[in-house]
Amino acid sequence: SLHSSLTSDGVFAVQNGRAKAASDPPERVGRDVHTSRMMDALGAAGFGSLHTYDEGHSKFHMPWEYLVAMKDAASRRHWHRTEGEVEVELHRRVHGTRSSGGRERALRYLDGRTMAGFTRPGRARETNYCLDRGGEGECVRAAARETASAYNPVRERRVGSRPELALA
Repeated sequence: SLHSSLTSDGVFAVQNGRAKAASDPPERVGRDVHTSRMMDALGAAGFGSLHTYDEGHSKFHMPWEYLVAMKDAASRRHWHRTEGEVEVELHRRVHGTRSSGGRERALRYLDGRTMAGFTRPGRARETNYCLDRGGEGECVRAAARETASAYNPVRERRVGSRPELALA
C-alpha cells in the first residue's frame, strides 16, 4: 500500500483540481466528493496529517488545490516552519542550475514566503469544510476542542502552528 511504501516521515502530494470557492456545496455531496473520499481513505490508512493549499501560478487559468498527506503527525512541524526556516532549508538542499554554473536557483517560484502562504488553507476551504459540520459557529467551536484530527482546516487557518492561541 501507499502508506507502507513510505518511510516513517514520508509525504504524499496530489493535485485535487480547481480550488474551492465559497459558493461550492459541501465537499461530501458536491463535485469534490472524490477528494473527500480520498482524504477519508488516507486518514483511515494511517496518514497522521493532511493539508490542502491553493496555488494560483500554475497557468491553469484559475487557482488549483493540492493535498499533502504526511505519514506521521509529527511531520506537521515541517509544514509549519517559518519563512526563514524554509529559506535556510532551501538554500541548504537545493543547488543552482547546471546551465548557470550553479549561480541560478533551480526553484524559480518557490521560496520561504510562498511556502508560508501554503500553510494556511483558504477561507473558501474553511467554509466548505464547515458546511458538513453544523455551520461555521459550531464548526469553529469544535475545531478549538479537536487536536488529534489528521485534517482540520479551521484549526489550521485560525491557529496554524501556534496551538497556544485560543479559538473562540
